[in-house]
Amino acid sequence: MIAGLVLVTQAALADIVSLPVPVRTILPSETLQESDFSTKDFIVNDSIKRNYLLNTKSIDRTVAIRVLTAGKPVALRFIKRKADARKGQAALARFVSGGIEIQGYLVPEQDGAAGEVIKVKNAQTGVSLLAVVSEDGTLVVGEQ
Repeated sequence: MIAGLVLVTQAALADIVSLPVPVRTILPSETLQESDFSTKDFIVNDSIKRNYLLNTKSIDRTVAIRVLTAGKPVALRFIKRKADARKGQAALARFVSGGIEIQGYLVPEQDGAAGEVIKVKNAQTGVSLLAVVSEDGTLVVGEQ
């Protein structure tokens, strides 16, 4: 009788949700597109809802970092935003303050997508600082 209550309780905590699944196997470093996905119904709990891709509305500018198997839900840890600034590749940086603008090149110490704050380095001086990545791949340092 107790086992029956446990099963009923677990079923009550789960929902049937349509999750996006790849229509083909997607390899690491491939850019994802909405047309790469269809939906399939799964019985899910809150953990699944937090850790798996729930829709493809913001899938643009996303790449696979592991193989995404056709017909299987996609774990969020298997995808990431495409980097607008790449680690080790010099990028144009701007500092604007009080009508003064300074431009130069800084080297990102990590990949970064638009809107993210990343650590960058001045290759000539070795000084590290933080910069915001723009959609065009430029870096913004300091005030705007």
